[in-house]
Amino acid sequence: MSFLFSVIAAACPLSEHHKLERSLEEKIKTFHAQFNEENFSEIYNSANEELKNQQSETKFIETLKSAKIKTGAIKTNGWVNLPSDYKRYARLSVGQNKEKIEYRNVMTCENGIGLEKFIFRVSNEKIELISYELEKVGKKFKFTGKDGTEYVLGKDE
Repeated sequence: MSFLFSVIAAACPLSEHHKLERSLEEKIKTFHAQFNEENFSEIYNSANEELKNQQSETKFIETLKSAKIKTGAIKTNGWVNLPSDYKRYARLSVGQNKEKIEYRNVMTCENGIGLEKFIFRVSNEKIELISYELEKVGKKFKFTGKDGTEYVLGKDE
């Protein structure tokens, strides 16, 4: 199976968009590992200068500690029973400035599910965090898709 995937991958190289999305997912995976271990200083130190100019390390760490209290440990990231049009809308939003990318991520955590927003600076294939915001955490929440359709994420327990 692995060999077949390697042959397919070699025969069908990923588009630039897919390579970027994969790199962003790896960056978020690293962020979540550091977040779970409370290595907030490491996250800050590896961030883009733009983030460091916007807030002190102390303020950034306070923000992440507050987020950690709300989420508990992050278990997984990805799309938890989301409709496919929301996946396309929220997953990767590349604006006019392709060097600045907003990435909205849904993750499962100890306290339910959460929606987080990352903004990254991409330059010469280097990806650095500019901004992080935990938008919502809960067992269930509603949101409106790009097409105006109302969706419910999560379930009652």
